Amino acid sequence: MDQEITIIGGGIIGMLTARELHLNGFKVTLLERGQLGYEASWAGGGILSPVYPWHEPDSVNQLVAWSQQHYQTLCQTIREESGVDPEWTQCGLLTLDIAEQAQIQSWANHWNISTTLIQPHHEQWPHGLSGESGFYLPKTAQVRNPKLMQGLRFYLRKLGVTIKENCEITKLLIRNGSIAAIITKNQKFPVRQVVVAAGAWSGQFLESIDIQIPITPVRGQIIAFKGDPQLLSKIVVAQGHYLIPRMDGHILAGSTIEHQGFNKSTTQRAQEELQEFSYSFMPCLQSLPIVYHWAGLRPGSPRGIPYIGAVPDIEGFYLNAGHFRNGIVTAPASARLLTDIILQRDSILDPTPYALDR
Repeated sequence: MDQEITIIGGGIIGMLTARELHLNGFKVTLLERGQLGYEASWAGGGILSPVYPWHEPDSVNQLVAWSQQHYQTLCQTIREESGVDPEWTQCGLLTLDIAEQAQIQSWANHWNISTTLIQPHHEQWPHGLSGESGFYLPKTAQVRNPKLMQGLRFYLRKLGVTIKENCEITKLLIRNGSIAAIITKNQKFPVRQVVVAAGAWSGQFLESIDIQIPITPVRGQIIAFKGDPQLLSKIVVAQGHYLIPRMDGHILAGSTIEHQGFNKSTTQRAQEELQEFSYSFMPCLQSLPIVYHWAGLRPGSPRGIPYIGAVPDIEGFYLNAGHFRNGIVTAPASARLLTDIILQRDSILDPTPYALDR
């Protein structure tokens, strides 16, 4: 008989964890308070790299490296199984923060990453981009994360994962040191194994049973311009912000880092900040309309290192959350690592840095 497991949270982490567990013989139920994939996973930029990977601890970059090796195949599978193209594109990334040259080169050497210092006359320099020089990373890819979420939703249903949307959980019931039940506004689910993958809300779930894990919401805002698809072909990073070109001509400019609790509203101040960044590095964007402005809540954690593993002292209870800005790029590895932990098999990475009691 298949083992049964319930996942709380239907973002990229919860969805890929559901996929991994299903493919390893589990009967999976996925619970989401709203619609699958409509929180931070929908709102992010979709860069398959940290914005500044040389700032990240090794534990984050290990998840990144494993995920990057598997993302293209994952997106191909989703496209074939769902009919939705996640638009995995190896467009390359150009960072203009050349003052960090020593850090960039040390990181690139350590992880065997191809990077080249280029100037505006170089053939890979985007037309109309201001700046004197930058480091070009040709293998950096992106996905169009809303389409990735749509495709995953279809794919999980096709696999046979039980999905319950608009399912708001009010209480977790612990009995005799084991997870026993999930209680919603309308129903009580007896359970034996549970994974919390609720993004920015994960800390709240654990607080409700007197477990303190420092996962807090961090708002990020993004604006989108609409122009010619040929205008920008590469991701550009500078001064903590980025420009991301989509295949249909949209250009995303993001993102802010704001500690405003669970407030997901957009602000004029953030729009002006993102416009100022965009216009200073690509003046031609001033002639394009801003067609969208949105916000999402990232699951912040100390140093951005996620919590992946068993919740101490509660049998059958696991956490996969706290990925901060890197949820999209680290999701495949995070899902696989947690599955390895649950099955008590050799894991793709040393799980110690991600343990809840680290």
